[in-house]
Amino acid sequence: MLELNTIHLGDSYKLIKNIPDKSIDLIYTDIPYLYDIGGAGGNSRVAKNKARNKKEIKHLSNGIDYKIFKEFLRVLKTINVCIWCSRNQLIDILNYFYESGGELQAYTFGVKQILFLQIQHG
Repeated sequence: MLELNTIHLGDSYKLIKNIPDKSIDLIYTDIPYLYDIGGAGGNSRVAKNKARNKKEIKHLSNGIDYKIFKEFLRVLKTINVCIWCSRNQLIDILNYFYESGGELQAYTFGVKQILFLQIQHG
């Protein structure tokens, strides 16, 4: 069991397992983005920058393991989730939560994608 009103540093995939079922009102998270780096071929400065950036963020560009969403569903009293994500992740995330059942309400905002999900059951 995790202590309330305390910041915990650790692997979220492990820490979430210590949160009791149906005990959280809202999850607000900025997940690792799934990057799509491409385009701008040739020898232009833009192409060189994209190639350098691709190498620099290779270890960060694989996104999130969606298995953690199963834990989200377990710990949430009702599905209220705010997820910052890349445009490439929107459909997969929406589908995951849509398939959990209930009425899905999703909102996205701005150039950077922020996804608010609320699902009402029954």
